[in-house]
Amino acid sequence: MKKRTHCDICGANDLEPQYTYQSHGVLGCRQCNTLCRAEVFDAEECARLYSREYFCVLQKDFFFTNIPLRRRAFQRKLDCLAPHRPDRGELLDLGCATGLFLELAQQQGWRVTGVEFSEYAAAVAIDEKQLRVLVGDLLDQHFPDRHFDAVTMWDMIDHSESPSTVIREVRRILRPGGLVAMDTFMEDALLFSLAHAAYRLTGGLIATPSLKAHPIHHSHYFSRTTFRRLLECNGFEILEARGSNLDAATVSLGRVGKWVVALFNRLSSLCGREMEMMLIGRKTGE
Repeated sequence: MKKRTHCDICGANDLEPQYTYQSHGVLGCRQCNTLCRAEVFDAEECARLYSREYFCVLQKDFFFTNIPLRRRAFQRKLDCLAPHRPDRGELLDLGCATGLFLELAQQQGWRVTGVEFSEYAAAVAIDEKQLRVLVGDLLDQHFPDRHFDAVTMWDMIDHSESPSTVIREVRRILRPGGLVAMDTFMEDALLFSLAHAAYRLTGGLIATPSLKAHPIHHSHYFSRTTFRRLLECNGFEILEARGSNLDAATVSLGRVGKWVVALFNRLSSLCGREMEMMLIGRKTGE
């Protein structure tokens, strides 16, 4: 583990502490306002983070419970992609986990490949769904230039230690006019904004709600502005930006926690500050 010294999004060496938790810290860039985890994890440390326990215990409701809800959510994502790429083609899903999205995409005419860092999750996708999934990091795969028609990253880019490096590699392996589609949690979502206010007003005494917005598994915490900048500064034009909320039933929280998420989902939609944002971008310049 090493300390982060510069902003991955704008490159500035101008980071300052924003939040301090027992497990990790969060830094903010004074130049572009991106937030990031203070610690940078190497491959061995990441392997421990994304062990079988991550999928089967910490995130069990997301990966293995309420599968019909997740299928519907992924179908909505495919429906968003379809108008931009009606003839389908080669699709790469980064951070494909157990392969649910890949399975749906394949059924609807895409020729699919997945990349997954977790050996456990990749094995589920390969052995149970018979999908083509490569284990490791995107940069380990050495895909040829201009190979894919679309690259998807669902709740993945915030887990990367260097999101800008990932986006640049995605651009390299996309064909001219190729699509990138990704989503992640929004730092300025209504629920998270209130959690951060509680942290600041109490001098960090009320930290648990804010920690939920800054899990150690995430390396970066994007706002609507910084998320768009990540694509626009790396050779993509944004075709579509859409806010959404995480279904409360898929969140690994107790009954009260799920009720709170459901309540704020309604309020967030009313004020346009949903918990997540999806971006679809097109490769430009070729």
